[in-house]
Amino acid sequence: MIPILMRRHISYSFFAIVCIGCSSRAMVKGALTSDERREYVEQTGALVPQRLKEDFVAGKAAEGMTKEMVVYLYGQPDRTENNRYGINWNGGDLDSIAVVDIRDSLWNYFGADSVSIKRGMVFKGDTLVRVVGDLSK
Repeated sequence: MIPILMRRHISYSFFAIVCIGCSSRAMVKGALTSDERREYVEQTGALVPQRLKEDFVAGKAAEGMTKEMVVYLYGQPDRTENNRYGINWNGGDLDSIAVVDIRDSLWNYFGADSVSIKRGMVFKGDTLVRVVGDLSK
């Protein structure tokens, strides 16, 4: 029988090992790792133009990408023009889609200081038409 203190030590050690192992994953919620982006491009190959595939796998946003691809690159935007997120992930019918999905066209991602804007994106519908700022992940 293992003493209680020894069991706690083992469970804390296991937890620490799991946390260290998971730290190599993308830290931004919604953002994919390089391998996951490559797999996404392989699965949706015919739907994505070649010039966008290369930028997407490299981790850079480019004009012509969809909102979904941008979320896979950088995660959800920190702010949109209505101070709300621009995508509805509920997947319901068209009547349940939030108005913000149709209207929002400006997404901002903040820098490390949570005040300055690291990158800004302008969408026309679901398509990225302009990118300003740091394009790298």
